[in-house]
Amino acid sequence: MSIPQNLLVDEPNDTMTEGQYLEMANHLKETYDKMEEKLLRSEIKIIDLKKEIMTSYGLTRVIDNLIDHLCEVPHEVVVLVELLRAQLSDTIDKEIFNIKEMDISEYV
Repeated sequence: MSIPQNLLVDEPNDTMTEGQYLEMANHLKETYDKMEEKLLRSEIKIIDLKKEIMTSYGLTRVIDNLIDHLCEVPHEVVVLVELLRAQLSDTIDKEIFNIKEMDISEYV
C-alpha cells in the first residue's frame, strides 16, 4: 500500500492543507480497516483449525478405545493410532491450551 502522490510533501518546509490532512486521515483509516479485516479473517481461520485438531483428536481417541476392545487388529495399526493420538495430544497442549514443554531439569 502506497501513499497517494497528492499527499506527499515535496519539501520539508511545505505545509499541508486541511484537505490534504483529511485525505491522509481517510487513507490511513482505509488501510487500518483493511488490516483489521485481514486480522479478523486470520483469527477466524485459526479458531476453525483448532476445532479441526480437537475433532481429529477426539476421533483418534475413539478409534484407540475401539482397538483396545477388538480382536486381531494388526500391530502396525495399533502403533500408528497410538502415535497419532500422542502427536495430536502434544499439538493440542501447545497450540490450544498454550502449554509449553516443561524443562524437568528445573525440578530435579
